[in-house]
Amino acid sequence: MVHRKIFSCRYTQKIVGGGYDALAVVSLVVAVIVAIIAKFGSQLF
Repeated sequence: MVHRKIFSCRYTQKIVGGGYDALAVVSLVVAVIVAIIAKFGSQLF
């Protein structure tokens, strides 16, 4: 739990420190992929 809290703290600092743009792009891409899978998943499988 302590390690996770430390990691979370560093992660937050990274986002605030300017890594937010990259994170936002990655999150957007993941969201799009998930949406596509959710939409066509039933047809593919």
